[in-house]
Amino acid sequence: MQIAHRIPIIDINGLHRELQICIGDATDGHSIGPVDLLAISCFPDDYWPREGTIVGRLKAQGVDIGKLALRKEKDWRAKWQTWISINLPEGAGIRRLACFEHGDKVSPAAAVGNLFRAVSEWVLSSDSADLGVLRIPLLSTGDQRADKRSMLESITRQAYAHLRGALPVRAVQIVLYEKDPNLGALMLHTGILIEQTVTEWRMSKLAEVPTHDFFISYRHHDRSLVQELVGHMKARRSDLKVFLDHQELAPGVFWKPELVAGIHNARHVLCFITDSYPDSAECVDEFHAALCCSRYRRGFLRPLLHLTKRELASLPSIFQKVNLIDASCPPRSMSDVMDDVLSAS
Repeated sequence: MQIAHRIPIIDINGLHRELQICIGDATDGHSIGPVDLLAISCFPDDYWPREGTIVGRLKAQGVDIGKLALRKEKDWRAKWQTWISINLPEGAGIRRLACFEHGDKVSPAAAVGNLFRAVSEWVLSSDSADLGVLRIPLLSTGDQRADKRSMLESITRQAYAHLRGALPVRAVQIVLYEKDPNLGALMLHTGILIEQTVTEWRMSKLAEVPTHDFFISYRHHDRSLVQELVGHMKARRSDLKVFLDHQELAPGVFWKPELVAGIHNARHVLCFITDSYPDSAECVDEFHAALCCSRYRRGFLRPLLHLTKRELASLPSIFQKVNLIDASCPPRSMSDVMDDVLSAS
């Protein structure tokens, strides 16, 4: 295993992260240091160690995915097509696995962002320090026949976006298999892809001082409720500066970098958690980013809970661990909610 490219990244907390492009065997946990989490892909509930696959190579090293699947640490396949294993045997050089089982309802390239959401949820839920190394080969490109260039592009863009957005991981390694007959073409494509991605994100500016009092994270079909809420906020404080995507994003900009910058450039992030909020990938990303920032910026995250149909217990586990502001009106008055939202802001 060797590192072919290192792409340094400063996340929205000002922490140094790194995206690494590696060449070798993803199951090699020794030549360039230990791996905290190795992502693999499988057909749903199919962990047969086929010859030439990562599952097969792991089995040859004494790691049986089928047995690990019986004792999952976390199982988020219904939501994020991913489960996290218990600790692997010592000596493997790989501490745990993240198994990506996307099924056939959505393409793996479209679903691979959910792997990063599962990893972020797992690290944040553990109340531990940031993860060291997350290693990801070109998932679903073996027996599942996903296009290698499409998966390379999707994994690279998702890794860069999540690292900038405060994914609690020190380094993400994307591994190209050393025996791949198309290795040269994939390396060339990787260089072009990285240049494009870095350029897209370079345009978004991380301000040295906050430019907005609040960044509002919400589902678009809840816009009328959010606008009512913002109206009450500004009635209390007319000088309040609020970041709402439909007002702040200029036509033609790369919207993901601008939203990440908007979170960084705000004094607080207000997440308007409605029944459908956790079902949005973008909302989950914003919640995770705000929660990561709140570890370094006291009072940064202001999560408003406004459920009408679903129970709190049905929300992702990390939502349930955070002290939520009850925004049910009634029985609470809007005045009381505004007291909680604007306190010490």
